[in-house]
Amino acid sequence: MDPHLYNAALLGTGPAVFMLIFSVVGLGCTPPKALSGALQHFAAGILLSAVAQELVPPMVAAEGLEQNVAVIVGFSLGVLVMLLLGILLPEPEELPESKQSEEAIKRKQSKTAVAEICRRRTDSCSVSEQQEPLLGVSIVPQGSLPFPTAFLMAVVIDGCMDGLLLGIASAASESAGTVLAISLAIEMSFLGLTLATSLRGQPSSKALPAVLMSPIAIILAAAVGGYFAGLLASAEAFRIGLLSFGASALLFMVAEELLLEAHADGGEHVWWVDMQLYVGFLSSIYLSKLMG
Repeated sequence: MDPHLYNAALLGTGPAVFMLIFSVVGLGCTPPKALSGALQHFAAGILLSAVAQELVPPMVAAEGLEQNVAVIVGFSLGVLVMLLLGILLPEPEELPESKQSEEAIKRKQSKTAVAEICRRRTDSCSVSEQQEPLLGVSIVPQGSLPFPTAFLMAVVIDGCMDGLLLGIASAASESAGTVLAISLAIEMSFLGLTLATSLRGQPSSKALPAVLMSPIAIILAAAVGGYFAGLLASAEAFRIGLLSFGASALLFMVAEELLLEAHADGGEHVWWVDMQLYVGFLSSIYLSKLMG
């Protein structure tokens, strides 16, 4: 077996397992927003450090027309691909917290109203479609909610992209692959929670296979990325082009995904949450030093 393929697949197992665990847990609960934001900042710091230490130096060291064209083309393609994914693939629509609270109150009121009606009547009772608006919310049985197919495909494709980047980075250096795997483990954990939120209300026969798809995609894509990056190791221009692609894609993930999601609720900045960006960056540097 190709060593680059094996090492990349092994590194991809970490983010995949974390994503699977958090997806399953997320079907039943949601972590505090402050904790989620802190970990997203920490992951962003690790990614920035990985780009600065492992991916940018080969771009700076590019020599000659061929290698410099590879830098420009690879970097531009990375940005273009991430922009296209953002345009073509949807994100889950979430109600604001105040609206969620209102909906929860309405559901509680509707259940109380139904219970009171049933208590007063000795015969069987049911709520017709005409009565549902009077209760403030429609009662939807489990399994009748529309399945979030488009968002699931977006998550799977995101897992493929992350896996490919991990495979490319692991072929560049072992330390880069390890640092990136740690960061992706944090990122994919919260993506798993987001996916789980969109799958709530679905029967387990649909929800469980859905949460397995992206972790499997991460491992397979990491193996593919490591394999082709290993094949192109002797072709310096292609290797630099791949690293440039990875650099711009990772920068996009930091600026347009992790940090935006961490502040998506529009709340005030919390100093200890924001500080985790710099803690993650510095931790990544010394992790690389320890790994030699």
